[in-house]
Amino acid sequence: MTDTIRNYGIILLVLAMAAAMRILPHPPNFTPVIAMGLFSVSFFRRPLLGALVPIGVMILSDLVLGSHQTQIAVYISLIISASLGLLLTQWSSLTRVCLLGVGAASLFFLCSNFAVFALGHMYPHSLSGLLSCYLAAIPFFHNTLLSTLLYGVGIWSGYRLLITQLCPVESHSSSTG
Repeated sequence: MTDTIRNYGIILLVLAMAAAMRILPHPPNFTPVIAMGLFSVSFFRRPLLGALVPIGVMILSDLVLGSHQTQIAVYISLIISASLGLLLTQWSSLTRVCLLGVGAASLFFLCSNFAVFALGHMYPHSLSGLLSCYLAAIPFFHNTLLSTLLYGVGIWSGYRLLITQLCPVESHSSSTG
């Protein structure tokens, strides 16, 4: 088995474990999906392929969980937030993972809640309505931020642990992340 195949196998294993967490019972907005997006965009050599990983997980799990009015906007928000994973390809420090996790969770919050405001009828379409929408979503942001940081560190650490245990030292310098 080549190092590249083994490396992709490890990536897919870590992502599959994280994806299972989306279907298991969890607090609102406490899922690994944003962290998966960062990780997959960072580690796949084709960023578009990496961005499609969390979207694929969302589509498959939404078949079980059901759809909603802002579903497409959520997918787009995930792609936008996952794009920050491009900044992880050169730096693999835990600090960078956490900083980009905060950025990705914030981008997702801003984009997805703007869609709730723009596509929904709960808030007047005014600056006051937009601010009310964001204020009402703050409790959910707490879970989004916390889960992105925890799962991000977990996915990143899990990958690093597996790669050091299963791959020879020479492959670490040529790994995709």
